[in-house]
Amino acid sequence: RYPTREQLAGYRKIGTVRDDAPFLLRVNQLLTDAAAEKLPALEPVTTLVGEIITHLQNDYLGALTPVPGNLETSDLAIHSLGVTRIAIWLALNDGMAIKDLLQLGTAALLHDVGMLKLSPELLHSTRTLTPRQRESMHDHPILGGHLLDRVKGITPGIVQAILEEHERCDGSGYPKKLKADQLHPFSRFLQLADAYEAMTSLRHYRRPLLPHTAMHTILMQGAAFDRRLLALFATCFSLYPLGSLVRLSNRSTGRVIFPNAEDFSRPVVEILRDAKGKPVEELRLADLLTEKGKRALFPLSRLDEE
Repeated sequence: RYPTREQLAGYRKIGTVRDDAPFLLRVNQLLTDAAAEKLPALEPVTTLVGEIITHLQNDYLGALTPVPGNLETSDLAIHSLGVTRIAIWLALNDGMAIKDLLQLGTAALLHDVGMLKLSPELLHSTRTLTPRQRESMHDHPILGGHLLDRVKGITPGIVQAILEEHERCDGSGYPKKLKADQLHPFSRFLQLADAYEAMTSLRHYRRPLLPHTAMHTILMQGAAFDRRLLALFATCFSLYPLGSLVRLSNRSTGRVIFPNAEDFSRPVVEILRDAKGKPVEELRLADLLTEKGKRALFPLSRLDEE
């Protein structure tokens, strides 16, 4: 369905940022507790995941806009919240039952907790890793699985998804180089969500990719991911993912707000500036599937980019 005018109201002005601080504070605390083995039960995690699911159901555009952050904010909390939202949104579109959604969301929220057991020097390194450092980094899914294995309420599916988040369907992943028929269904969702979120997020050692570039990169790695979910991912997020800024063929500028299942290269766009660069005051939507004279030609990193 199209978003309502009320849902769009908060995004009419580029630069408006929702307040993710309450979510991020809770995610950060849960990760810290889990890493210190002070998370006796999953209840606070599943409670938060339930709230994220409700948020996505009520306001998908706000929930899927990239999590704002800076180098002073916990990279891990930002990444974990972003991965959770993407994985849940993909699973919602796949018709996953609520019981499984809660498990998938829990695995997504905690998938990188093993990173907190690595040395700070390794975790925050801005240099190319040595082979030994890379091997240590590749151990973090195993460390995470071990940390959570004894938490009350944990399920085998959650632990397996965490262990397999960096595996790939073609056997090119780590730590065990598993192939498609060996992977848990939750893992397949996590792999896509983790890859996309990582590419589009700010890191100490690099700037984020534009959503369009990240989507193209993932599609070019097709064999690495579950092909059915990859097609669903492209349909749900479009070649120009939700929240992307684009310039259309008529020189107007807009924000992608909805994918088109029939053609993921032609999303629905909210027009923000007309062809002369003048801000559009009234809500104006362009469905690039039906308005054949318009196409999203060029992805932008900011509204005033030439």
